[in-house]
Amino acid sequence: MARYERDPALLADYAAGMAASATLVAQAAAKAYDFRDVQHVVDVGGGHGQMVSSVLTNHPHLSATLFDRPEVVAGATALLTRAGVAARCHLVGGDMFAAVPEGGDVLILSRVVHDWDDAEAIALLRRCRAAMAKHSRLLLIERLLEERPAPSPEAQGHALSDLNMLVRTGGQERTLAEYGMLLRAAGLGIQRVVPTGAPWCIVEAAMRPVSDDALVEERHL
Repeated sequence: MARYERDPALLADYAAGMAASATLVAQAAAKAYDFRDVQHVVDVGGGHGQMVSSVLTNHPHLSATLFDRPEVVAGATALLTRAGVAARCHLVGGDMFAAVPEGGDVLILSRVVHDWDDAEAIALLRRCRAAMAKHSRLLLIERLLEERPAPSPEAQGHALSDLNMLVRTGGQERTLAEYGMLLRAAGLGIQRVVPTGAPWCIVEAAMRPVSDDALVEERHL
């Protein structure tokens, strides 16, 4: 990611590409997850606001904080205004490896952790944990690699995305077990996995780790 920091034009292109590809996952995740007992959401690394816009549109009782690099989050106002949710969303610019905004019942990392290697991913997850209250939940929205890949279009898509992340950012796609390892290292534990009906799943984590035997899968297809 350092090369994006050195080249503002490249960073702008990257952010625009991420914004364009974020619409499908945002709509799927916003409809799949049950936000009824949530009041405030913090979208960490939320780009131009596709995810938080979809969440606020589908769940009118929510308010949100959109957090990303200052030059990225500055581009979110137009989208949030068009969606009619700008009044319910507070924009915050900053470095997620330094600190993450507090106050969220739910923190969202949508296709963020796969940008980073294990050490950086754990550092980021620890920053998120530091911002969480005891009741808070962390949602990782990511592709989940199969433990034993089958010859299927979905597995092929996951493999190609894994290669793309390695080449572009030095990151990787991961299995559920690998995400569990990262979360445990950050003092978090998987609560359940919520499929979205799209290539991405929602991995819900909380501050009190639970055993893998307690993992519950909910299907919202």
